[in-house]
Amino acid sequence: CDFDATEDEWADRWLVWNFKNTPGKTSSIQHEQALNNLLPRLTRMLKTTFDDKLNLLTLVCIPAASKVNNNARFKDFSERLTNETDMDNAFDHIQVVKDATPKHLGGSGTPILHFDEDYFNGRYILLFDDVITKGNSMLRFKRKLEALGATVIAGVSVGKTTHER
Repeated sequence: CDFDATEDEWADRWLVWNFKNTPGKTSSIQHEQALNNLLPRLTRMLKTTFDDKLNLLTLVCIPAASKVNNNARFKDFSERLTNETDMDNAFDHIQVVKDATPKHLGGSGTPILHFDEDYFNGRYILLFDDVITKGNSMLRFKRKLEALGATVIAGVSVGKTTHER
């Protein structure tokens, strides 16, 4: 970026960074603080948006690039959010089979995943990703889940990558 971030912008960046909970880069206390900040806000937004239909939705967190990062980032988050909203939790129905090889090392940056295919048939899905850059992950997951018989209702993220103000 060719601009200096404001104090609020830095706070937002740290919130996203601490939510991502990358082992070795974020402490468990910082991650817990991020969850305690985000979960009530997401719960309020989802209840306002979907009202009494929220219990018809299934939360699908788009997995992180590795099994370790995926568990650190989304296991507790998805359990807590679905408990607060009465959505179904798809976390245990998508497994990271093989960690992604980073793009800068010649890989795709996308992990190999296993889907419990029968689980998704007929479900209404709320997709969640930590950060959206171009929306390619959301679109790829939307297409995959729809191929399994699900209907994707909406996508939500904590942050959006931007290089402009």
